[in-house]
Formats: sequence, structure tokens, C-alpha cells
Amino acid sequence: MGRLRSLILLTPVLVAACDDQGPRTPADIVVTPNMPQVPMGGTRQLTATVVDVDGRAIEGEPVTFASAEPEVVTVSDDGLLTSIGSLDTVTITAISGDLAAEVQALVVPPPSALVVSPTSVRLAVGEVVQLYIVVTDEHGDRIPDAEFVLETDNPAVASVSAGGGVQGMRSGLATVYVISGEHRRDIPVAVTP
Repeated sequence: MGRLRSLILLTPVLVAACDDQGPRTPADIVVTPNMPQVPMGGTRQLTATVVDVDGRAIEGEPVTFASAEPEVVTVSDDGLLTSIGSLDTVTITAISGDLAAEVQALVVPPPSALVVSPTSVRLAVGEVVQLYIVVTDEHGDRIPDAEFVLETDNPAVASVSAGGGVQGMRSGLATVYVISGEHRRDIPVAVTP
């Protein structure tokens, strides 16, 4: 009777031990966040976890990262995204062995900022180039119908409309100033004949 009791007590221990025996096979890579927003000129950390078919993390699996457009967003070996280009969406790939997972990194305006694109203008006499102006609040959200002022230091060379249209008047150099609250952006303008 005493021997039977010992066998009964050992059975659950053996079952539990068998559940985790043997190496687990990597089945997928889970990257978080799955749609990272990177402030323009800022950084955002990605985390990549290799998981098995049941979605359980497998420790120690190496993961490397690659950016489809490193001139817009770079990614370090440990998944740190850095925005070095303009507002855009860039595919970031996490790779481990034969597995790969992609996320779309969105470059967004920095918090409480004034973003003007393009950052410099080159145009011919009579040509018009449109400036795109985004004003954000302290949370990085775009402020609809934000107020801003546009000025030019040399209207004989380049004029600027209230809506952001820059027109070449005659050849030369000018600067367009975009001002919103405490923020100001200087846009160099070169007009060619």
C-alpha cells in the first residue's frame, strides 16, 4: 500500500516534466509596437521576440533588424529606430534564422513643433513651389487650421502666398520665414533664370 501511494504522487511530477522536454522550434517573430511612430529627428525602441507555434517566447534566439529606407529611418542591432529623414512610412524587418517579420514605422512630426517641407526651394523664374506646413501640439498631434505667418526677406526675388506657395520672381537668393507661435523655420530659396 505504501508503494502504491508513492507511485500516485510521482505521476503528476512526471507529466509536468514531460511537457517542457526537448527544444522548441521557432515559428514566428513578434515585434512590438507593431506600427511604431518615430518623431522626426527622434527615436523609438522596437522589441522582437521569437516564439514557438504556441506563441510562447523562446529565450536566446538572435534577432537582427533592417530598414528598407535607411536614409529616412535607421535601425540599430538592438532595434532602436532613429528618424533622420522627412515624414514617411518605412518598412522595418526583424530577422531570425529563416523567419522574418515586418512592421511599418511612421515618421511623425515631433511634439509641439512646426514642420515645413521642403526645407529648401530651388525654382525657375515664374515657377511656383508649394510649402507643406504642419503644426503639432505637445502630444505630437497635428493642429488642424493652425495659424502661421509666411514672410520673405526678398520679395523681388521670391514671393510667398498665405497658403505657402513660393513663386520665383527673378533670379537670386531669398529666405522665406514660416512662423507659428514660438516656432520659426527659415526656408532658403534659390531662383534661377
